[in-house]
Amino acid sequence: MKTIFLLFLLSYSVAAYAQIDDETIIRKNIAAFSDAIVHRDTEAIANAYTPDASIFPNGFDIIKGTKDIKSYWTPRSGTTTTFHKIYPVEIVVNGSTAYDHGYYEVSGINDGNPFQGVRGKYVIVWKKMDGRWKIYLDIWNRAVSK
Repeated sequence: MKTIFLLFLLSYSVAAYAQIDDETIIRKNIAAFSDAIVHRDTEAIANAYTPDASIFPNGFDIIKGTKDIKSYWTPRSGTTTTFHKIYPVEIVVNGSTAYDHGYYEVSGINDGNPFQGVRGKYVIVWKKMDGRWKIYLDIWNRAVSK
């Protein structure tokens, strides 16, 4: 009986460690995504998504696939993002799928006019593909200021 209990405890510990490790990797991916936006690295942004990913930006139809997602994230002339940060409230990992939700903040310049502290909320569904966590579904919109 002790052996069965110890095996159960060991397998539970390994599963919990793997989930914590996956959560850490997702947090690093979130930070890298923000960094790629600030540095206008559309390749890194596009590669953060699965090939069949969909994004749901506010005011747009659903945008699907790497090419169209990359086009969406390509900075428009006169637009510069100087700050982008994502604040996850919760990250849940379940096997090769995960989700997280939280808030984001962005500042920058649009046609010569600076903007600061624009806040929004988001939900992301992640898929683990070939050992890497990638964004499968990504929806966001502005949050009402307090």
